[in-house]
Formats: sequence, structure tokens, C-alpha cells
Amino acid sequence: MNNKGFISTTIVYSFFLVFLLILLYIVSDLVNNRILINALDDEIKNEISDDNFGRYLTINADDLGLVKHDSTLPNGSLDNSLRYVGSNPNNYICFGSEVSPCPSENLYRIIGVFNNQLKIIKNTAYGSNRNFDSLNSNYYVSSDMHEYLNTVFLNSILSPWNELIATHVWYVGGIDNTFTNSNVYDIYTYELGSEKKASVYINAKIGLMHISDYGYAASTNYYASNITGAANWLNNNQSTWFMTRNSSSNDTQYYLTNTGTINIVSVSSSNQVRPTFYLNSSVKIAGGTGTSSDPYRIEV
Repeated sequence: MNNKGFISTTIVYSFFLVFLLILLYIVSDLVNNRILINALDDEIKNEISDDNFGRYLTINADDLGLVKHDSTLPNGSLDNSLRYVGSNPNNYICFGSEVSPCPSENLYRIIGVFNNQLKIIKNTAYGSNRNFDSLNSNYYVSSDMHEYLNTVFLNSILSPWNELIATHVWYVGGIDNTFTNSNVYDIYTYELGSEKKASVYINAKIGLMHISDYGYAASTNYYASNITGAANWLNNNQSTWFMTRNSSSNDTQYYLTNTGTINIVSVSSSNQVRPTFYLNSSVKIAGGTGTSSDPYRIEV
């Protein structure tokens, strides 16, 4: 074979192979870029029409009147939660029913957003007034109240919906009977705060509101003073049990009086029960404006 012809053919094939490799690289790069562009496009679309309930409230917090508890908020909880405050914010949510208008027994209110989970409380009492415990113990962990809420309540009206309720860590640390006039952060710290002074906790789906929930629902002007002095949407003018226990006496428990003050009573006394729980972080918003007549709806 002619060496020149062999060399020419080799060069042609080499150039052709290089050309194919370059072409494959360009095509592959175009495909990868298209995938990235499509993924970015989907992400942008999701951000624009995000129906995740927690993110919706977080993105629109300023417009919706939610207060962020970051390091800039005096006496805030420092947990980056978002909480509704004031006398009557638009924080109603219909849970456990798809009927419109929302049945009164399914009307709840949103305490706030905690790590993208909504913490909600029943707008009115569940059932008749009940004692906290029949054996004179104010530890929610072993109380009749815990058993009642996480069996009777959870498995009755919420049975078809309880998969949307998160199992959560509930700190049940106590405060002594001198703490009710303290600033809210001190109360929060002893209940369930970042310092974890609350050594007692329970994993459960259903609990009750803490005193700090009530305090932080008031105007921020009251966070450093007597928390019972402000208009507060969590006060429904009925005597209501708190989860927060009285560490000064195991057979007495804190409750919210019908005038909005905080007091102590025997655990065997009868008060209103307002179940409180966290929704899973994946829960999606389906509609509503948060008013009592047009509460938020979640996607089922």
C-alpha cells in the first residue's frame, strides 16, 4: 500500500473521529443544559404557584400580620417561628371537613408556623369541660388529659384526617407560681425553650396550648411585662386548661380564666379543653382567606 495514501486515510479518519467526538460533546452539553433549564423552569413555576401551606404563610408573613421570632425581636422565642398576634387576626382554618361553610366543630385557628409546620388550636372547646387528671398529677405525660386527647379525640372526629397531624415533641416543663408575671421569654424557656430547662417531654399528636403560646399571641408590646394585660385572640372568654404545669405543686395546674388572666386550680377541677396540634410540613393550602367566614382550607 502507498504510504502516502495510508497516511492520508488515517488523517481523514482521525479528523472524522475528532469531529464525531466534538459533535457528541456538543449534543450532550445541549441535552444537559436543556435538562437544567427545564428543572430551573419547574422550580420557578413552583415558587410562583407554591401551595405548600407553611411556605405560603412564610412568604406572605408581612402581609398576613405574622410576627417573626428571630434575634431582632425583644423577648421573642428565638426559634424563628412565625406567630399570629393581636385581638382577632385572620388565622382561621377549617380542619376535618370539606363542607362549606365550615362546621363549627371543625373550625380551628393557627397559632403560628414552626419549622414549616402549622400549629393549630380548636376555636372552641371539644366536648364538655373535663378535669386534667383524676389521680392528682399535673404531668401531661401521664395524665388523663393526654390519654383522652390522643385516643378519644384523635380517633373520633379526626380519624379520617389524623394522617395530616404530625407526631411532635411536646415539652412539659413547669413554672412555679411566681412566673406568670414574668416576660414571655422566661416563661417560654422554662416550658420548652432553647435552653431545654424542660426536662420532661412526650412524643404525641395532640396537646394543649402553653402559657407562652398565649403570651406570644398578645401584642409584642406586652412581651416584657404582664402578658395578661393585652387583647389576645386566644382568649375565648372560657376557662381553659394549659399544658404548662405548676412546678410548685403537682396536684395543681395552670389554666386561662374566662377574663383572660392566668391562674392555678386543682387538676381535678373541670375546665374547657381546646386540642392543639401540628400539621405535617407537607400540607398544602387549597383556598380561603383566613377569616371566620372564609377559613383557610387544606388539600386532602
